[in-house]
Parts: sequence; structure tokens; C-alpha cells
Amino acid sequence: KAMPHQIATTAASDNHHMPSQVAHTVQKPVLPNRHARSVSSVFVMVVLFWSAQINFNLGFMATVSTRKVKDKDIKIIKQTNLDQPEIQGDYTTRLKVGGTTKVGALARVLTVCATNGSLAATHARCLGANTSVTALNAVVLANSNIMPSNTDSSDTVVPEQIVLLPSTVTAMIKGEKKIVRDLHFQLKAVGPMPASANDNLLKVSDRTDPGKLARTILNRIDMHGEAVLTAAGETPIGKVLHATVIAQSWSDEETNQSGKLACLPTFFNMPPGLKGLQLRCFKI
Repeated sequence: KAMPHQIATTAASDNHHMPSQVAHTVQKPVLPNRHARSVSSVFVMVVLFWSAQINFNLGFMATVSTRKVKDKDIKIIKQTNLDQPEIQGDYTTRLKVGGTTKVGALARVLTVCATNGSLAATHARCLGANTSVTALNAVVLANSNIMPSNTDSSDTVVPEQIVLLPSTVTAMIKGEKKIVRDLHFQLKAVGPMPASANDNLLKVSDRTDPGKLARTILNRIDMHGEAVLTAAGETPIGKVLHATVIAQSWSDEETNQSGKLACLPTFFNMPPGLKGLQLRCFKI
């Protein structure tokens, strides 16, 4: 008697689960379609992303490539003949210093040139705003790299440092003749600053006249052996270099004068809280 009840229960149970199984069986084909739509959406998004990336790369490839080259290192151009007859010596390596030139990168190049003996055949051409400041800051850093760390005032051997000799030349820039600044480099043993020169610092500002400054530089060199100038910013530092070039031209015209004017830059704190440069100007 229990068997019919069991059979009925089993049948009811089977009847209860059958619709679910059938429904489940019917819904199975729906899942692949849903998955296909998801895959299609992802595929479309990937295609759109790569298309945008390709367009971006094509539009900005030149700019990005240029930035990477300039940020990584200074562009060095090897030349065998420079059309600059007024420059004495074999200057065959030109460093193009531009607006995006990194101080650290240029300092590394100058450090290598100073250590491998090629510094005298190297000069920097400054093109654009703040490039002179960049070049002088790089010289300061390069000198810190090549200077012995254990020197003191009792040492009899004077360490060599990088000094720069400014000049102006005419160059073709984008098809036009322009006067640009060239900085030539040499290694020279530079002793301590004379006390009299240190007591008579020349502060250069935006309003300083380069011609008057050039005459003062020559007078200070005659009196103290060197002129010591302080400046902060592109314009004052540019006027120091301009005045040095003028003073060199006047010195060349006088038969009783000899030597080339060189500058040794160092970092200098200027009030009120300004970071500037101190330049020792002397003849070599």
C-alpha cells in the first residue's frame, strides 16, 4: 500500500522538477548570445581605443620624440670646419643648448669632455630664452663633479676647473642670419679669489649698461687681478656675458693687452632669498 504513495510522490516530484529542467534547457542557448554581445561590446571598445591611440601617436609623434631626445641628453653635432675664422683653436664639437635642455644632462656632457681631454674642442651655442643660465648652471655642476672632494686651503696643487669664454657669432637660424652667443670651454687651474676683488663685488641688474660694465670689468682686472660679478636671471647674466665680449674686443684693440677673458661661475645666494650666480672674470 505504501508503494502507490511512493510512486505518486515520486511522480509528483518528477513533475515538479520537469518544468525547471525544461526551462533550464530552453534558456541555455540564451547565455551564449548574451556572452557574444558582451564580447562584441568589448571588441568595439578595444578597436575605438587603439584607433584613438594611433591617431594620437600620429598627431604628436614628432613632439614626443623631440622631447625624449632633448630630455635624455644634449644633442651633439660633430663638425670638422666651423665658419668662424675669429675663433682660435680647433672647435669641432658644438653643443646646441635650447629651451628644453636639461642642466643635469649638459653638466654630464661637460664632465665627460673635461675628463677625456676633449673640452677645448667643445663649445655651446645658446639658442632661446634662459639658455645662458642653463649653460652656466651646467658648468657649476660639472665643476662639482670633477673637483677633488678632499681639497683644502693647504694644498699646494690648484685643481683645474671649467671656465667659459663667451663670444658672439653670426649663424643661420631657420634661413635667417642671427647673432647668437657661443660659449667656449677650457680647463684652467683657478686659485682662491683675491680678498680685494671679493670686497668689491659688482652687482648686475636688468638696468645695467653692458658698455659701462665692460669698462668696469677691465678696470677691476687691472686693479685686483679679476672682476667679481653677481647676477640673477637671464637678463642680468646675459649682460655679464655681453659685457665680457665687449671688454674682450677692447682688450684686443690695445697693443699692451694680451690674453683672453674667461669666467668661472659659482652658485650665489642673493638677497632677498634669490638664487643667482657669482662670476669671476679674469684673463688667461
